[in-house]
Amino acid sequence: MVPTHRVDKYIELAEWLAFSCANAPLGFEWIEKAIAHEPDNAEALAIKGDILQQLERYEEALICYDRVLEMVPEAVDAAAEKAQALCSLERWQDAIETADDALESIALREEEFELGFWQPTEEVLYDAKAHAIYELGNRELAIAILEEALARYPDSETLKEPLRQLLSETE
Repeated sequence: MVPTHRVDKYIELAEWLAFSCANAPLGFEWIEKAIAHEPDNAEALAIKGDILQQLERYEEALICYDRVLEMVPEAVDAAAEKAQALCSLERWQDAIETADDALESIALREEEFELGFWQPTEEVLYDAKAHAIYELGNRELAIAILEEALARYPDSETLKEPLRQLLSETE
């Protein structure tokens, strides 16, 4: 059996290779090694999902995120990534439901954390939700969602850019 500290190093190396070095295939090899030793490691499974998204293997990424959410239902970061994967698969309604569930979970737990703790995750969730709603044909609601999110996080480029794109479109 591989010691936990070694598995942690595998995870760290996988993240570094996939995201810092832009070598998702090699990062995937290392995250698979970590999971082989600890198949129920939620962090490793979430990172595997992220790497699979980079590799445009969205269905497989969803399996990872679902496993993470089964183990850790409050893992809103995994839910945010799942919403993005669902958007990539053009499963708009599922993406909206996933984003709504995660945003509700954040709202219920917000007092437990310092102000702004969830900002990056919320930005991704609002963006995914607005994207899905837009693709379902409701541009005005997508704009309203992004404007609501920007009222909460006025400096967010993650939210400003899609809003600019929607506002620049002619109806």
